[in-house]
Amino acid sequence: MNREKKWRLRVLAGLQVFAAAAIAGAILYLLYRYVQYGERFARETGARRQTENLWTADSEKTDFGPAVSEAAESETADSKITAAEENTEKSIRVRLLTDDFLGEYHEEVILTCEKSFDVKLDGKRIRKGKTYRVRASELKKGQALQAARKDGGPITVESLNRADGHPQYAGILRMYRGDGGIVLVNELPLEEYLCGVVASEMPSDYPEEALKAQAVCARTYACCCIQNAGNEDADLDDSVSYQVYNNYQATDQSRRAVEATAGETLPLDEIQYYSTSCQSEHREDLDSDKAFRGFLSQEPDAGEEFDSPWLRWETEISARDILQELVSGYGWQADRIDEIRTVRRAGNGQVLELEVRGGDETERIKGEYAVRQVLSPGQTILRLRDGEEHSGMRLLPSAFFWMEMVRQQDPKDGVSGKDGEEAKPPIDKVALHGGGYGHGIGMSQCGAAALAEKGLDYREILEYYYSVGINSR
Repeated sequence: MNREKKWRLRVLAGLQVFAAAAIAGAILYLLYRYVQYGERFARETGARRQTENLWTADSEKTDFGPAVSEAAESETADSKITAAEENTEKSIRVRLLTDDFLGEYHEEVILTCEKSFDVKLDGKRIRKGKTYRVRASELKKGQALQAARKDGGPITVESLNRADGHPQYAGILRMYRGDGGIVLVNELPLEEYLCGVVASEMPSDYPEEALKAQAVCARTYACCCIQNAGNEDADLDDSVSYQVYNNYQATDQSRRAVEATAGETLPLDEIQYYSTSCQSEHREDLDSDKAFRGFLSQEPDAGEEFDSPWLRWETEISARDILQELVSGYGWQADRIDEIRTVRRAGNGQVLELEVRGGDETERIKGEYAVRQVLSPGQTILRLRDGEEHSGMRLLPSAFFWMEMVRQQDPKDGVSGKDGEEAKPPIDKVALHGGGYGHGIGMSQCGAAALAEKGLDYREILEYYYSVGINSR
């Protein structure tokens, strides 16, 4: 019994030692985790305070809004979702270009609003107020800012100018540093975006059915851009390179048109529209200079193209200006132009290819856009059918035109004609007689207004131009 008792005492003592060691180990582990947590908390708090101090210092220099308190920062540390951020399934990302849509990089962005909005840096809120300003030099590469109201309402970009003044943008304004400055992107619900497109692309006093047709076209175009954007930072921009957005603020008429056609698109992978037709869109017999000249000389019926003055126009472009375009765009080396002729027209009369000859140089200008660029009116006066005059255009209004050559009166030397024809002096200027405004593909906006005036609804207008029915909502 004594031997068994001694054995039991030894086992009990061993268990006590083991338990004491386990308790001591647990205490040491808890102390280690406490110290580790404290160090991490200190690092994170210090980093956050450094960020806050950075933007507070910038606030004093650039008139930013007041800094956010630590309590407010803690409240929003999990990046609460705002109303503007919830509608991600039907949103669109629009890159906002600079004044006159000339570039994508902004030197600075100034935001204002009657209501407070949040500004976040890399997902964490750093500012809450009614004004905000940031310069490109104050953003590091890779940093991302965003500004939004909790209700998703509009914020004014004071540093940007459009036809209606400083534009307002609903949804989220995203800013990040690009190679040439700040890239500014507006992310917002698709249907809200369309209200700004319809108002900018078509005058709000156009007939209601025409505005509805424009809304369906704009929605179809936007959906195609979203589908094709891939991993780009934006789906499209706000210029005529895509479709104009927020050059004019949304109106009651544009909103009604978007709401009345909500969700409706055309079953097309690509859709285009333009301002004014010359009334040849359904013709296939105007592919020669003679035929198109005869067509364009006929007076259009009253009310066609909503009586747009761009239905017919004329201008004269100097050979000197054409030479400048050829030199800059095609490396032209001759100091003269001897001949310009139409090589190819579409069946509707649109010029698709020109040939230019001068000295030993010959150049083919291919594509309606290239043709319109080489024959750019610049500061030359362009006269419309109602007597109105325009200048400063960077593109010819359309490629629906025919030409007359005006040659130099006292040339130093002439150019020999083909097959023994009499030598002709170099060209002094080119007289152009044309019609329409835009690329001439898809729906004419003025034509849609004229058809609406005649009683067609928006579905019939779209059927007339695209020969397809609408996808129902």
